[in-house]
Amino acid sequence: MKEHLDASDIHRQTGGVHIMSLGDRKRLMVSREDIGRHNAVDKL
Repeated sequence: MKEHLDASDIHRQTGGVHIMSLGDRKRLMVSREDIGRHNAVDKL
């Protein structure tokens, strides 16, 4: 979870964006962020 939240500078600074990540049990493969939760999912 820490790696997921650290993937976004904007989220860390503001807490005002949604970040979505895809990963396996060992690592994050990709992360996307957007102001809208559904948009972040679509980007992912």
